[in-house]
Amino acid sequence: MVLKSIKLTNVQCHKELFMEFPKGKLIRLAGANSNGKSVVVKITKDLIFGNISKPKIRASLISRSASYCEAVYTRDDDTVLTAHITREASGTWVSLHEPGYDPVTRFLSDKQCQELVLRFGFHLCAERDITLNIGEADDSLLFFKTSHKANMEVLETALSDPYATHAIEALEQLSKTTKDTKDTCVNKIVATKSLLKNLPIYDIDALKVQRARLAELYRNLSAVYFPTIPEIEPVPNVKFYELYVPRIPEIKYPKIYDIQCSLPDILPIARDIKILKENKCPTCGRGF
Repeated sequence: MVLKSIKLTNVQCHKELFMEFPKGKLIRLAGANSNGKSVVVKITKDLIFGNISKPKIRASLISRSASYCEAVYTRDDDTVLTAHITREASGTWVSLHEPGYDPVTRFLSDKQCQELVLRFGFHLCAERDITLNIGEADDSLLFFKTSHKANMEVLETALSDPYATHAIEALEQLSKTTKDTKDTCVNKIVATKSLLKNLPIYDIDALKVQRARLAELYRNLSAVYFPTIPEIEPVPNVKFYELYVPRIPEIKYPKIYDIQCSLPDILPIARDIKILKENKCPTCGRGF
């Protein structure tokens, strides 16, 4: 991505700023302190990193006398990225206009502004806070005062493509789904073959002969005369009762024997025993 120009409106101290960059040249922003050099970098970083979603960041970017600020980035192929920032989140949006296509606008509430920024071609290394512009004139400028590790991290961000990453992930998921479907079909085919192998096999010719014989028997039996049997009248419902004849057992009378005996009178003895239990003499009545 080659940046052609930047236009800022109401961004902090810049009420109206337009910078056009020469193609294939090394760009340097120079000037006295507090002239707004870092403002260009700040609004670009806040746009790329998604910091414009924070109310304090949006308020810090807009000039005090203005209600909004705007940054317009143009590529060498005339693709335009516009960031319209207001203090309210509902009025903040990002628009991408590619040649030959209608502009695509995403509001901050859609949470898709970063996709348009990546489609425009911005790539930054958030940890290093540097960017590299690759040119063919002098390769040594690529590594001027930067370590090999920092250059590699920046180049990796520039070479990354989120849309290609999503496409690869979708293809991997589709490949996995296709493989699962294939395995399911193979399992069904194996089960079907196993079922067909275990099915009983019948002799069709023998069955045809048997069917013809049964059809002939049916024709012969259907021609037999069956006389009409008169309707049988129903038998009246007769109730049967079982009579119980009791059996009287033979009575045997026992023999009775008359036995007489005289029993002694035990009352005096019982009375004496009762007195003895009371520890008294049954004769005199004194206690022991």
